[in-house]
Amino acid sequence: MEANRLISASGFFISAITTLSLAVLAVEYIRSDLISFFPFSFILVLYLFGLYLRSREFRRIGRYGQFFLTKISFLTTSSLGITAAMIFLYFGAVQTVTYPLDHYSFNVFFIAIAAVWAVYSLIELYVIDKVSAENRNMSYFTVACIITAVSSVFLLGYFDLLLPIALVLLSISTFLSGMRIYGLKEIPQKENYIKRFN
Repeated sequence: MEANRLISASGFFISAITTLSLAVLAVEYIRSDLISFFPFSFILVLYLFGLYLRSREFRRIGRYGQFFLTKISFLTTSSLGITAAMIFLYFGAVQTVTYPLDHYSFNVFFIAIAAVWAVYSLIELYVIDKVSAENRNMSYFTVACIITAVSSVFLLGYFDLLLPIALVLLSISTFLSGMRIYGLKEIPQKENYIKRFN
């Protein structure tokens, strides 16, 4: 039982590690005042694996309870998460030279990635709130982290450290979401789901 709970939450823990790795790389590029996206490619594997595990967990919950929102979260985590990764890969593929960090502020690709990611993250958070009554105050922290991360996309080159700070905060909030999933002793019964989602 303990192992199953850990597996259920592992997608969030892997995503937290991925986000923290991005924060470290962001600091390195800020220090060098240049940015290239090639070294980020190895993190993409971790990102997709974490995404798969998280979407699988929502699918498991949705299949048990047969609830629309859990199924929606499975679909959005999978499809929008992969869409964000593909936009990032395409953007990296067309970069033939490196630029100073401020070159990327208000970049249309970054804005698109941030928008797609924010949508599925908020849907995911809403569903976590519904299936886990524990530590709901953490949701305010997560929303603040999402807002900070999206804001950092617009302020690249103007407030350089905002990006790694936002990524560190996101790593913490993702880990806490994983702990909420891990804290579920069992999947709530169907009637409890109906009460929570209505």
